[in-house]
Amino acid sequence: MINAYLYWVYEESRKRGYKFDSKKIECVELREKLPVTRGQLDYEFRHLLGKLSLRQKELYYNLRSITVIEPHPIFYVIPGEVEEWEKIVG
Repeated sequence: MINAYLYWVYEESRKRGYKFDSKKIECVELREKLPVTRGQLDYEFRHLLGKLSLRQKELYYNLRSITVIEPHPIFYVIPGEVEEWEKIVG
């Protein structure tokens, strides 16, 4: 799963013009996805917006109106709240 995750990080880095050494990623076939709760996904997005509002205002203003949050390709969304293990900030 880590290699699958890093592959998509690599793909996003290419879109943004970053350099990412793909030689460190083993080629894998994604045969299954991991579940993520809707509450966790929403929390992570709000947390990101909070950071961006302080660090990258332009990106914050571009993203704050997003209403449909798509998960990373290795995840699928299930109903549920923020995970018990999450340390709630703010």
